[in-house]
Order: sequence, then C-alpha cells, then structure tokens
Amino acid sequence: MAEYWETAHIRGQQTVAVWRTWAPTFTFGDVTVVTLDSHQADVRSIISGLDDIIAAEGLVNAAVNARDHNFDFLADLDVRGAEVISGNLEAEDDLRDDLDEVYAITPNTHTSVVTRGKKLAPVWLKVNARRAAATPPLPPLLVGTVTVAQFQTAVAAHEALTQAVEDRRKDLGKVKEGHHDHVDKVDARNKRWFEAWHGNFAAGSNERDALSGVDTEATSNQPLTALEIDTLTPVGLNVSVTYVAGGGRRAQSLNLLYQIIGVDAVFGHDTTVILDGQTVGPFTAGVTVNFKTVAEKDSQKVEGAVKVAVVG
Repeated sequence: MAEYWETAHIRGQQTVAVWRTWAPTFTFGDVTVVTLDSHQADVRSIISGLDDIIAAEGLVNAAVNARDHNFDFLADLDVRGAEVISGNLEAEDDLRDDLDEVYAITPNTHTSVVTRGKKLAPVWLKVNARRAAATPPLPPLLVGTVTVAQFQTAVAAHEALTQAVEDRRKDLGKVKEGHHDHVDKVDARNKRWFEAWHGNFAAGSNERDALSGVDTEATSNQPLTALEIDTLTPVGLNVSVTYVAGGGRRAQSLNLLYQIIGVDAVFGHDTTVILDGQTVGPFTAGVTVNFKTVAEKDSQKVEGAVKVAVVG
C-alpha cells in the first residue's frame, strides 16, 4: 500500500520534468510566486522530511529504552530489596510494619514501581543507620552490588524518564504533522501548476501536449506502466542509476530494488525512486548487483527489467 506522500512525490517529479524541459522560467502564484527551483526544492524535501521523521522516531525509541531499562531495574530491586531487608530483620522488629507497606504495593506499572521504591528506600536507610550504629559498625546493606543511593537515584529519575517518552512522542507527532502539511502543499501546487500551465499554453503546443507526462486524477484509471532503468554507472563503490523518461505512469509508489549476488537470495533492499536519477550504495568492491524497479497502484504491481552492475 502506497504511503500518503508517494503520489504527491511522483507527481511533483513529473511536474518538474515537464516544467524544466519546456518552460523553465514559467512561474505561477501572486501572493507566493512559485518557480521551478522553489517547487523542485519542495518536492525533494518530501524525501528529506522522511529523514526527520526517522530521526524523531529514533529519539522516541531511545527515550522508551531508557525508561524501560530503569523500570526493569526498579521492578527487580523493589522485590529483591524488600526480601534482603526482611531477611536481615528479627521477627518482631518494628521495621516490619514499614516493610508491610512496601509489600502491599505490586511493582508492575511505571507508577507503582516508583511508589513502592519511595516506600522501600526509607526502610533501607533506617536499616543502614542501625548497621552504622552497631558495635562494631556494620557496612551498609547492599542488594547484590546495588547501594541505597543508586536505588534512590533510579527512583527519582523515573518520573522524568516517563515524561521524556511523552515529550518525544509529542515531538514526533509534530514532525509527522508538518510533513503531512508539506506534502499537501506540494500536491496542491502540483495541481495549481497544471491548471496555470494548461491555460497559459495553447492547444497543440509542445508545452500543452507535455502535460500528458503528468499523472492526474483524470488519468488514474489508465494502465499502470513499468519504469525501466536506462543506465547503471559504477562510481567508486556506488552505482549511479538513471531511468527511461515517461515510465512508471499512474504509479502510487515507485521503488528501486537491488540484490547483491552471492549475498542476497532475493531483492532484499529497496529505496524510493528519484526520477531525475540517483546514487545507490556504497557496496563492497567487486560485487555484482542486480537492479530493478517496482511500480505499484492499489493491488497492481509492474516490475521493470533487471539490469546488472559490477561495482569497483
């Protein structure tokens, strides 16, 4: 299934190709004048905007990992700490009443591990105070190798770690919303350009006829066509890919797939097609790589012919 941005990106690339070929100085818009260069930059930023989303998702994952690591630490110490303290208390020790309040809390949620930890730490500190006052003095009680100070630090940090997850998720939502808005702006301009271009150039002109190279809702029911690779050119450890103009029509998504011979059993790598051409890699020197394109629309899929490049 095509992503929300793919149709606008493909149409934007088609728009830029016609614009650049037939009338690169053409502009439209009065409040905001849209030029070929500005629109091309906006089309390209659809892809760079995906990198921003990936980066924001990475920050969410890092925040979740930090919170969950601390949770696992607290949940474990909440239980083991109570057991160690209980094992060190006499049967009739008054601190058992405090320990009963600890045992009454099940540490299975982010809130409960903190609540139980805040109950456990004071009991642990009281035990340590007693041990320090003993004759001869006893060392502070450890749970494994963990000190009460380390435990308190984790308890104090957990609420902030939990809030950080919510903050990073909100940040991600804003980045995604901004990307959606940008895609909507680009596709609205694709359509405004089409209308302005159609009206500006007379029927029968090369410029008007070139509009047949841009997909619209009116042409969406026409057959899906394959996008063929034109050239594969090794450049160092990378491969430069160009495409045959006019392919991939009516596609909702266009992807370049590749397979490293002797490494991949199938075409296991993919990247979004850039119709102007793109560079893929780096690869290991000497490898042979198969490339092909896949155009998709709803349940339809059309593959281009496989082409081969030897790297290095």
